[in-house]
Amino acid sequence: MADTLKKDRSAIQLGPMEVPKASDVLANELRERILTGEFTENTPLPPERELVTQTRMSRSTVREALRILEVQGLVRIKAGRAGGAFVQRPSKEAVATSVSLVIRGQQIRLAALLETREAIEPFCAQLAARYRTADDLKVLDAANEAIADENSTLAAFL
Repeated sequence: MADTLKKDRSAIQLGPMEVPKASDVLANELRERILTGEFTENTPLPPERELVTQTRMSRSTVREALRILEVQGLVRIKAGRAGGAFVQRPSKEAVATSVSLVIRGQQIRLAALLETREAIEPFCAQLAARYRTADDLKVLDAANEAIADENSTLAAFL
């Protein structure tokens, strides 16, 4: 009986498990709070010492998490007396650069990009229609008039 139990237990095997780094966990938590608007733009994050106390993580872990967010364009780090980590929203340029790097780095085919675009554009259009404002409609009307104008060039329209 004991031999059978021993064999049954040895038949169960687990593979290696990936455990996230503490700095990634902290960066993810702060990133979510920034992106959901809980931490608004230009808000200073608590000083490193305070983050260490609050999270019970090492100072190097806190610094690494802040560097991750800085590289992602979600915080800017200022040195000096009035320094620290300040929340910032990612700029359009930063987002475009990130997407471009993923496309190039993963060598994503143009056909795959077009398929993705075809899949998400209807949902984007639906959201745009749902949340449009009167000013948005004026901009669209002006664009339609500009493209219909025979004297307008493509460069002027764009």
